[in-house]
Amino acid sequence: MSILDQRKLIESIHPFELLSSHELDNLMAKIDIAYYTKETLLISNTLVSIAFYIIIKGSVNEYIDDELHNVYGEGDSFDADALIYSKTQSRFVVAEDLICYEIKKEDFLLLLENKKLQNYFLQDFVSRHQKLKEYENQGKLTPFLLSKVSDIYLHNACIVKSSTSIITALEKMKEYQARVIVVKDESGEYSIVTDSNLIDNLILGDVEKSQSIGSIATHGIVSIDENDFLFNALLLMTQRSVKRVVVVKNSKVVGILEQLDLLSYFANHSHLIAVQIDKAKNIDELHNVQKDLKNLILTLHSKGCQNSLYHKTCLNT
Repeated sequence: MSILDQRKLIESIHPFELLSSHELDNLMAKIDIAYYTKETLLISNTLVSIAFYIIIKGSVNEYIDDELHNVYGEGDSFDADALIYSKTQSRFVVAEDLICYEIKKEDFLLLLENKKLQNYFLQDFVSRHQKLKEYENQGKLTPFLLSKVSDIYLHNACIVKSSTSIITALEKMKEYQARVIVVKDESGEYSIVTDSNLIDNLILGDVEKSQSIGSIATHGIVSIDENDFLFNALLLMTQRSVKRVVVVKNSKVVGILEQLDLLSYFANHSHLIAVQIDKAKNIDELHNVQKDLKNLILTLHSKGCQNSLYHKTCLNT
């Protein structure tokens, strides 16, 4: 490629067409051509950037947190941010053998004396920064979207036989500190007794407490497998207009997922910790709660929240 062809190529790449003829002449006298083999690491948070790269042939991958964020090909350039701010969160790796123009760092920074180029690269940084924030925010949602029902705190299920008397079932319900009673009949089918069933039959109706709990149960339960996604549990509660779902494993009931607990999962589990403290029956259970509390405090502190458990105050909202 002749010097004239090189000049035309550089001029065709934005924003270098904004340079004056004199500035472009100076740049062409300093620009180098370099070759890098596949998998060469060009820039990272531990490898200081030494040049601004313009790709002639080949490609370069940009990774953030080991995830592919961008691919640069022929005619693309990178990374002004690393040169201007002397740091980067990205890792640039040669994906295909690379032939490129290199503008050394000191020469590139001199180009920024041109206000048009300066404005372009600074604006480009703002744009990149905004995209990075969106990328990070998306990453914060991912744990919730990928979390399983088994990852969240489940209430113990109060399960009784359908022949059990209402009064006995209520005593067991109190022992378990449960909000519902799961009823299992002789065929292994489940039904449920909620506060609505109890009010309608015991208070407003004429059902005796000595009668069987099965006689007032609502047949059919809204259930979800423990390996299903929490997001599906939330959809299920919304679609069926229920406050809780029964969690099953291999067709057996293993716990109750309350709507309040699920929604609290968005709020760093603060409500769940209080629930677990109230329901803890021994030192081992309290020890597990202590681990969750420590993780909560570390998470809140990293987000700028101070003393939120005591004063409900967050400095950064």
